[in-house]
Amino acid sequence: MKKLLNIFLILLIFGVGVSAGTTNFDTLVLSEDLTVADDVTITDDLTVSGDTAITGTLTQTGDPTFSSSVTAKPLMTITNSNADATGATLTLKKDSATPADTDGLGNIIFEGWDSEAPTTENATVYAKVIGSMPDETEATEDGQFDIQIMKAGTLTSALKLTGGTLTMDVPTASATLTTGNVSITVVIGGVTYYIKANTGI
Repeated sequence: MKKLLNIFLILLIFGVGVSAGTTNFDTLVLSEDLTVADDVTITDDLTVSGDTAITGTLTQTGDPTFSSSVTAKPLMTITNSNADATGATLTLKKDSATPADTDGLGNIIFEGWDSEAPTTENATVYAKVIGSMPDETEATEDGQFDIQIMKAGTLTSALKLTGGTLTMDVPTASATLTTGNVSITVVIGGVTYYIKANTGI
């Protein structure tokens, strides 16, 4: 079995596709393209420096890493070619058997280095998007969409939409809000203020 696995790895490293049956790997590291015409199950990490084409189902229980030293790469594309009105779908799912209020459902993180030498200690999250569920009660569920931005060294919630209520964090004395030709109603301390379109009041 080990010899057969080594043969598969050699074929994949040289860009040869695997097309017969389901292929199982522990850790798979490729410096070339990966093409598989069936299902792939990887129980550890996946590192692919070239293109990945899998026409079956990819099951990944480790942490996949896609890396490139070329500008604007790696580029991940999700394509739907069906002739209907529904496009491709990206789902971040929290599959917990014991859901609770305030559970996070998924994160999108934008990370880079600070001005010090690039090391793990200097990795900085400059922006973060969090989807969560403030209320998981059946029939009264509420969702939350939180956009956080790094400000003066602290990751701060800048824009939060909770159950239909929009909250903006304005850490300074003034802010600019561009809305287009619409009227805005603002409630501050129980007092309602109106900004009418094209009037500024």
